[in-house]
Amino acid sequence: MMHYCAMTPDGHQVRLQATVSETVADQLDFRFSEATNLHSEAAPHMRRVLMTISDRNHYSEQWTKTENGKETVFNLNFVRRR
Repeated sequence: MMHYCAMTPDGHQVRLQATVSETVADQLDFRFSEATNLHSEAAPHMRRVLMTISDRNHYSEQWTKTENGKETVFNLNFVRRR
């Protein structure tokens, strides 16, 4: 997965790679692989995205941002509109 960051003035592109779980079929776990234009590891950037499909109408994403060694988690929940 490629994440184009708008958090920094010059932007950067973070690539995350999914791991396959043989026990959890409803999740995709993307973790930091590499980045382009990331000036330092201390700069704010996404380190992980966990996607979970709860059922055919509900889906969630958990984004983990790292900045100066501190992690912040953002939760997004989506519901299908009928």
